[in-house]
Amino acid sequence: LSLAADNQNMIKVTLYGYIVTNILRRIIKEKSVNVSFEQASDLAKGYNDSLLGQSKIAI
Repeated sequence: LSLAADNQNMIKVTLYGYIVTNILRRIIKEKSVNVSFEQASDLAKGYNDSLLGQSKIAI
């Protein structure tokens, strides 16, 4: 079960990274966006948390 959970997590990170990269590409109008795996993972986690309502709220 742990391997299946790891695979699901990897798919989620990859999917969210793809979505975030496409959003960034459209915003900055670049042909390519160079982002490390750790940066993409952090962006995807932040995006996922915002979708789930778990993101940090800055006041």
